[in-house]
Amino acid sequence: MPGPPFRLLFLFVAASANLATVAVMAPQSLGRDVFVTVGGGPEPANNQVSLEKNVEFFARTLSNRYPEPLDHRILFADGSASEPDLQYIDEAAEISPAMRWMTRILGEEYWIPLRYRNHHSRPSDQPADKAHLRAMMQSLAADLVAGDRLVVYVTAHGAPALSDGMDDAHDDASSSRLSTPEHARDTSILLWGGDEVRASELADWLDGFDPEVEVILVMVQCYSGGFAEVVFRESNRKFGMSDRPRCGFFSQRHDRAAAGCTAAVDERDYQEYSSYFFAALNGLSRDGTTVIHADYDEDNRVSLAEAHAYAIITSTTIDVPLKTSDVVLRNASRIATEADASDSPGVVASLLGSVFGRNSSPQSSRERYTTNHTVEALLTIARPDQRAIISALSSQLEITPEATVQSIQQQRRRLSLQVDALYLKMAEHTEAETTLIEEIRRSLNQANPEFREHGFSPIIAQWATTRGAEFVVLVESLEESEALAHVRGKQKSLDDKLEPLEIQEAKIDRLIHTLRNVLLEANLANVADPETIARYEQLVKLESTTLWP
Repeated sequence: MPGPPFRLLFLFVAASANLATVAVMAPQSLGRDVFVTVGGGPEPANNQVSLEKNVEFFARTLSNRYPEPLDHRILFADGSASEPDLQYIDEAAEISPAMRWMTRILGEEYWIPLRYRNHHSRPSDQPADKAHLRAMMQSLAADLVAGDRLVVYVTAHGAPALSDGMDDAHDDASSSRLSTPEHARDTSILLWGGDEVRASELADWLDGFDPEVEVILVMVQCYSGGFAEVVFRESNRKFGMSDRPRCGFFSQRHDRAAAGCTAAVDERDYQEYSSYFFAALNGLSRDGTTVIHADYDEDNRVSLAEAHAYAIITSTTIDVPLKTSDVVLRNASRIATEADASDSPGVVASLLGSVFGRNSSPQSSRERYTTNHTVEALLTIARPDQRAIISALSSQLEITPEATVQSIQQQRRRLSLQVDALYLKMAEHTEAETTLIEEIRRSLNQANPEFREHGFSPIIAQWATTRGAEFVVLVESLEESEALAHVRGKQKSLDDKLEPLEIQEAKIDRLIHTLRNVLLEANLANVADPETIARYEQLVKLESTTLWP
């Protein structure tokens, strides 16, 4: 006789911490939840302490909400090996002016305060390499049954696809279905030892599970959006949606690096997607602060989609998060043109209200939506989590309800020109800095030819330590040193201007992305077949579940 329904939660996480393996079992009528955390960088120099702290925060989140026993399996970095594998910044490191100048001249200034230690491992931890991950997936595929749930949380490093296709996430194109090369979004997770797992490979592994095991992905590595493609058959858009219950939430688009990975030890300064996502689900931030209202539909629970919306609204990073239903819409629907809007509506357009739970009249549900629609108009048909994003970001960006999607896209292009201009100036100053450092090095070579021996010369050791005061006087007497200080000051000024503009750029991208989601969803019934509409509805429902039993 078959066992009870089982729900598997599979979590890829960037760092494993000093967490005890706990088994969490949801009520048997709901199935079993299994958590697998996989994370860390491919080597010590790329395995920052923030990844470990992400694991710890997630573990605290689970322990706050799940009953014992909890099944939480962790793969992290080099596993239980005793060698140092984790990079962190020593905040107490004393750096003399001589050492600062020496490393600046030799091009290694960034590395001065970096230290390494072993991650907080448990005896049962295994390395986050491909062999162990594959073996774990195969074991779970044999164990899990219909009704179980798998949640994947990835907090690690990632790599872009081998070939990059048309970028559907820029959100200022009006074309509907995108014909991109196969695997153009096949991004990867970088595992310990240089291994990597691509999105298509993960999809193949997931295909080995019972087709009724729910899979939820939460991924925060660079280029993580490529893993949203697992919602399609064979991880390929041209084959249409998979009939398996899978959804995912991703910190960044498939073509962009993500924010948040740092060697800094103070978690209060962490700005990354999963910090906000899990804080919204749990109601508590990393430092224990109560999270403000994230229950946007006011049903007394915070869904995964609402946690995603909270992260989009609250985070101040360069990330443009997305979820699986977003990529389905971009594959199955399209933004109407003005000519389309004047045509008669599709046969199944009247289903929109019932399928998506919109607060719209029959007339508006049959309308074909274009980028000339206003923010105000789209708010009336958006779902609660979408309305929250649109309202909050419009307020933050000082965009009025009368603004159209098209006008916001034009505003985005103007902002991009400002950012590009600043980058050009930054590049000029970086080139000037490099030239000045080379001139300083030449002057030092003339003063003492022994300096040419870079790294192994006794004079370098002496100038950085016992003769440090003499070295500082020598360097700072050079005209180039004064010019270098001026250039670095200009760089700092430009960087101070650039950072808020990049955050503003990301926020307007998030707003445009959400507005286009509403447009695409409103037009889906006019262009998609009933099977696609039904599967999309199931996907939205899965994204609207919560993490908790």
